[in-house]
Amino acid sequence: GDKVGYVLTDELISVVAENVHIDERQHSVCSYMFSKEKGDWKISLEHCSSLPDYSIRPGDDALYYFHNPVY
Repeated sequence: GDKVGYVLTDELISVVAENVHIDERQHSVCSYMFSKEKGDWKISLEHCSSLPDYSIRPGDDALYYFHNPVY
């Protein structure tokens, strides 16, 4: 809106390569609030949740190809 806005982000914390084809990833989901005060936008972190680690292996799903476009 004109005075308040929200953003939900998926933030990648770390990527560890087990080998050439397998990545292990840690990430979190955070929400931020934007509020307009006296013409200036302020941003504040509302909440962050760590998500379980996951591995991406060749052939698992489309995420593998999204994160590893070379393959």
